[in-house]
Amino acid sequence: MGIFLSGSLRATVVCGVLLGLVLTVPSPAIAAAVAPPTPIDLFNGYQACSQDVNSPVYLSAGISGVLIEGLSQDTSDVLVSEQFQIWPVSNPAQITTLANQYVSSGFEGSVTVPAGDLSDGQAYAWQAQAEGSGGTSDWSAPCYFTVDNTAPSTPPTITSPNYPQGQSDQGGAPVQVTLGASGVSDVAGYVFSWTGDLPVAGVANIGSYGIPQPVDPYTDTAHFARASTLGGSAAASLIPPYGAGPMTLTVASLDRAYNESAVATYQIFVKPTAPTITPLTPSPTSGQNSCCSPTRGCRQPAGWSAIPCSSPARLSRRSASWLPTMALRRCGSNSTGPRVTPCP
Repeated sequence: MGIFLSGSLRATVVCGVLLGLVLTVPSPAIAAAVAPPTPIDLFNGYQACSQDVNSPVYLSAGISGVLIEGLSQDTSDVLVSEQFQIWPVSNPAQITTLANQYVSSGFEGSVTVPAGDLSDGQAYAWQAQAEGSGGTSDWSAPCYFTVDNTAPSTPPTITSPNYPQGQSDQGGAPVQVTLGASGVSDVAGYVFSWTGDLPVAGVANIGSYGIPQPVDPYTDTAHFARASTLGGSAAASLIPPYGAGPMTLTVASLDRAYNESAVATYQIFVKPTAPTITPLTPSPTSGQNSCCSPTRGCRQPAGWSAIPCSSPARLSRRSASWLPTMALRRCGSNSTGPRVTPCP
């Protein structure tokens, strides 16, 4: 015997079957957190990391130490932790670990290696690692830097073939100078100024996501010159700050860490270059009894006669372009042209 279901009861049974089907469909798994990628954009002392052990970056630790940093790329975490390991190249087992636990994902994270943990002249290696809720990244490849806290010991030499020191020099040409290292073997370049204040080398701008943008000082040829080789000389073509007079060039040597030597100075004196004015006609001389027109200077113009000093100080017009009458000015200190013997 068949069973008949009313419309309302059939709808109830169908809904129950559908609900059971829905409940039996497996729900998608929640995406598992993944470890952040290895940090990139590695910098030390705001200079790009060198991963060549034979070509380290030279840095001065100063009194504050050396900043090392890397960028933790975007992950599912808002904040990640970054660890840094640093060790002397000569002793890889002597590892120091530093951490920054609050680094925004996608931005540079940094730590400072204390100056007291760094030795002058020592080469160091370091690497970075990121840690998030999904795990820990691989370590980055090592970066290398050498600590150089010692400035060049001797001021540079300064010579110029076209503006010798100690004499008056004719202007009109750039000052050609040769800068020497005075025998200091690690001089990498020179910094100079006409004002006495030397610009700072080794600076960097901070770009997007906190990534440093190092500035090569030697692109500023008005203030810096790179040595031809380490410990070598450099040539520069400099424009004096003003046209004439005494001028002093101040110069210091720079090593690879941009430490400055004591300064040397070079004095020049540039002669004025104003043009020489020569009268078109000879000036009147003593005994000619010539006088000056207030508009024509001390030359006797065409159409005018020489006036004895006893004559009245007026002349009538001799040309339509001249004033009807003109009072003459006595020759001498009030004249506007070459001086002549004044009338008594």
